[in-house]
This record gives sequence, structure tokens and C-alpha cells, in this order.
Amino acid sequence: MTYVEDMPAQFDGVRAKLDRADQHLRTLQHAFDLWVGGETYEIVDVIDYDTGEDILTFRWVTAQPYVEWGLLVGDCVHNLRSALDHLVYALAVNSSGVDPPPNARRLQFPIADQKNAFAAERNRKLKGLPEHLVSKIEGCQPYHRFGPNPLTIIREVSNMDKHRVVPVAVSTLEAIHASAVPERDTRAIGIEDYGLGPLLADTPLVKFRFEVTGPRPSVRVDHDLSYALTLNEGTVLSSLRLLDVLASAQPFIDEALIRRLG
Repeated sequence: MTYVEDMPAQFDGVRAKLDRADQHLRTLQHAFDLWVGGETYEIVDVIDYDTGEDILTFRWVTAQPYVEWGLLVGDCVHNLRSALDHLVYALAVNSSGVDPPPNARRLQFPIADQKNAFAAERNRKLKGLPEHLVSKIEGCQPYHRFGPNPLTIIREVSNMDKHRVVPVAVSTLEAIHASAVPERDTRAIGIEDYGLGPLLADTPLVKFRFEVTGPRPSVRVDHDLSYALTLNEGTVLSSLRLLDVLASAQPFIDEALIRRLG
């Protein structure tokens, strides 16, 4: 049970929006798990004994349902963003004793990365709220927290979703665990990692270099690839595991915000 479930009836919208966000997230997680569980890709190992190179290349076997996943991400984040705005509205009703409360059409939960940005937004989006509530909302802003903040991610993805399907990708977020073991007539020289990021068609993952030392060269390659659903934006947000981020957003809203404000 979440804290918001124990709050007055005017917070019903917050409850409903968080529940709906969770439904979309569960649907997305299930769809991604089913897709991952299938034979979706292969890793092709091409060894060239003439050049002394062994390249592992990633290749998709089935199409990736990026549009479907992007729509589900957008639906989830839309409800998380709405839950924040419902929260501000409910606080205004609770403190003013009237519904609609003063400034009802402009009430919104501000999300600012800098203190001066929050100051610029507070009079428009939080006008009519008691100062102690405004102060608590200010204390929840991303600039008080080091590293990626769920509020920042909710804002950025919500803004994307207003204009386009949220761009997502299946990406490597950590180096592939791979090794080339000389079995016969070869000597290992080095390894070249092609880096992290979205897995596209025929994406090179790693290159091994070796020296042929005899007439019957043989190399055994072992590998283990991990990947995750990410944003496909080319920003720092693209380095985050999107499903984990969305899963953490709801308890963050419930515990860090609603408990603090309610």
C-alpha cells in the first residue's frame, strides 16, 4: 500500500494516475521480456587468419517494436507527470477549502534544474499555495540531488511524448564480456572494444587481434552480452536503464514527495 492511499478523497486523482502509470509500466516490462526471451539476435564471429583479426558483430534476427515500446513509455510517463500536477491541485483544494481552488487553471508541479528557474516558475504554477508547501516543493527539486533525478527524467520524456513517439533503443550499457582463447598456432596480441550504445543492424562489438604462429591456426571465442531498453537521444539520459528508472519514479513520487507534502 502506498502512502497516498491513506490520504483524503481529493487525492483520488493522484492515486489513479500512479496506478495507471504502473499498469503501463507492467505492460511494457512484459512486452520487453517476451521479446528478449525469443531468438531476437545473433552474434556473428568472423575470423580472418590472414589479417589476424577476429570481429564479433551484433545482428538482429527479428524487428524491434520500438514504436510500441515508445508509446508505452510515453503513456507511463504522461501519467506520472499528471500525478504530480494532480498532487499540486489536491494540495490547493485541501489548503483553500474550495474546489476549484484559486489559480486552478495554472496550477502545476514545477520541475527545475536550477534554483533561479524554480523562482521564475513558482508564482505562476504555485500561486495560492501556502508558503510552507511551496518551500517543500522547492526542496524536492532536482538541483538538490546529485545525479539523475526521477523528476528530470519525467519532465524530459513527457516533453518528448508531446511531439513524437518517445525514441527508444536496445543498447549495451557495459562492455561485452568476451575473450579470444588461442587454441593452436596463434598468439593473442590485443583487443579493441567498439564502445557502448544502441545496437543497430550489424553493429561491431569487439575486435580481437592475434598472430598466426603455425600452419593450423585456431581461436576459440567466448562472449556474454548484456543490454537494456534505453532512450535513443544521444544525451546522458540515454545511458540509463529506462525500465529501472520508470520503476523507481513511482515510489519516489510516493515517498519523497507525497509523504513530504501530505
